[in-house]
Amino acid sequence: MKRKLATSVMATLLTAATFTGCVVQPVPAESEAGETEAAFDPASIKPGDDFYGYINAENLLNSEVDPMTGSYGTFNTIQDTVNDQIEVIIRDVAAGDRSTYVPGSNEQLIYDAYHQIYDYTTDTGDYRKSVDSYITEDFLEVYSRIQAANNYDELFDVIGDISNEYGVDLIIPTRVMNNIYDADYNSLVLFHINMGMGKEFSDISLGTYKANNLQEDIHKKLYAISGSYEDSGDRATKLTYLLMELSGNTNYDIDDYENMNSYWASYSNEEIDKIAPNMGSNGVYKMLGMTSEDNKSGEIVIMDMEQFSYIDTLLTDENLQCFKDIAICTLINEYSTVLPSSLGGSDMVYTNDYCAINFLNDLFSEQIGELYAAEYLDPAAVEDVTNMTHDIIDEYEILIDECEWMEPETKAGIISKLENITLFIGADEPHKINPADADLIGDNAYDTRKNVMGDYRKNTIASLNEINDGNGFKNMDPQVVNACYNPSMNCINITLGIMNGTMYSPDASYAANMGGIGMVVGHELSHAFDSNCIDYDSDGIYNPDWICEDDREDYKALEEQFIEYYNTYTVLDVYHVDGELTLGENLADVSSIECILYIITDNDQRKEVFESYATNWAAITTDSDAMMRLEFDEHAPDRVRVNAVVSLFDCFYEIYDVKEGDAMFVAPENRIHRW
Repeated sequence: MKRKLATSVMATLLTAATFTGCVVQPVPAESEAGETEAAFDPASIKPGDDFYGYINAENLLNSEVDPMTGSYGTFNTIQDTVNDQIEVIIRDVAAGDRSTYVPGSNEQLIYDAYHQIYDYTTDTGDYRKSVDSYITEDFLEVYSRIQAANNYDELFDVIGDISNEYGVDLIIPTRVMNNIYDADYNSLVLFHINMGMGKEFSDISLGTYKANNLQEDIHKKLYAISGSYEDSGDRATKLTYLLMELSGNTNYDIDDYENMNSYWASYSNEEIDKIAPNMGSNGVYKMLGMTSEDNKSGEIVIMDMEQFSYIDTLLTDENLQCFKDIAICTLINEYSTVLPSSLGGSDMVYTNDYCAINFLNDLFSEQIGELYAAEYLDPAAVEDVTNMTHDIIDEYEILIDECEWMEPETKAGIISKLENITLFIGADEPHKINPADADLIGDNAYDTRKNVMGDYRKNTIASLNEINDGNGFKNMDPQVVNACYNPSMNCINITLGIMNGTMYSPDASYAANMGGIGMVVGHELSHAFDSNCIDYDSDGIYNPDWICEDDREDYKALEEQFIEYYNTYTVLDVYHVDGELTLGENLADVSSIECILYIITDNDQRKEVFESYATNWAAITTDSDAMMRLEFDEHAPDRVRVNAVVSLFDCFYEIYDVKEGDAMFVAPENRIHRW
């Protein structure tokens, strides 16, 4: 049966959107007599019909979707606050006395890079012309080097050199990542081509909207760099067809992209030579600007073997120009913010200050993060959140120990994994200043981008042969409003950025903070035991056999209950939530609130937990974005994240006097629990 929530509210807001992360101010309806009907009253929402709306409706009905992000909500407001703080920090540094900044320091780098962009975007005379002339000459020289390649061996050589110089993968995207079978070491990982379209567009003809847009975009870039309109159009058409071919030959499923271990496949150099004889391992290393000595493990992880091997079959003389064009278009995409529009760069449509701040946030996020932490990190707040985290870990241990469907060996293993989780809360210590870093600043923003990205690439390649330092703070910069669990490192990262606003306040009660940042902590800890990460043992090693088969079967049965439960919820009162796609996040949400409600047993305080939880998932977005999220987002819609969770706990019914017949009522026998 389809579960409907607060259908009376849905009908009232039908002319605009719904509460599924999509509430906007409804347009007042006209009666037959021409009179405007009374405005909708948020106070009319009963907590048992729509708890999310009961808590958030008044706030959301008086809010507007940000045209830049297409959304509004608690996370947006927290990120806006952090962004404002960052902008003040950058402007203060940019207005400071450069002579007082130590060479290679965060301040020196930010000062110089800010003024490079600001001066360039401000100037309309000789300075800007000279910079544009320099960039054009340099970029056309790169284009000529690519075009001069007579075969793939020569092309891979030149692409490798350019990749190192500009810090960009030009054909096959790569990352250096923790090896899922040995977390102490890194692996070279190849992904699928990310230029163009995904698997779902592979059967669309060239004349359709998306394919036509792709062809037009490629045409503009090739025309800008080559100067030949007709030739670049023909090349763009041919490349679009090739990219559509590649999108149809992939084993990579966008619905399952988070489940990385299902795609992780390691191959020796010798195996790659057989799988891709045209390219071979030597060709792979060449196009990445590496040698086999840079990867002493002698293994490469290929996440999309079907596409990788298909690329090899396309390495024919007929397609040589296509691969040259992939390389130059990728480089234009990566450098668009510092290229003149005549070369396919972005037109400057914002203020000079805005351009400079965006440039810095993109290129110097680590340095900005350290300045942000120096200004806003409160050791007492970090200690408070750390203590809350230990409270949650302690309660999880009790819940796991008392779980009736797990064998003692499984319980012991999961508790061991829980106790081994490393906490990275707040921000890291600042790095040691290296005066040589001052040389990262070039003669202009274009050169600076090259220097910084090239230096990052060099350090990334070097890390292939190094032991991991296990620093979870590297997962996310402190100014990012987010949190994560890393299965191969068995750690959680709670950023300084998310410890803001209603999510966490030192002035709020323990219960309110538990419903906010505590819920986030419990959620991330629970990911250690969700449908994906349960396959990693307490040392962060991918080892599905560490859980006995009987317990796995029982766990799968629990998963099926969650899938079926969430499948009953709808968006826009019609479109169903995908319980399988959102399974891992749903398990983490329910697990976290369940744990917190065992810690906090007083119903008045539990009321604070529920209301803090609902407040922190308040959000609005466009209907089209809500529909897209249903298909691709592994999180349930915000309204469902609240209502589906609180409906599972008996104390919610007691606190808010929810009875059978209310829209959110779930029969006691159907109230599933994580543990």
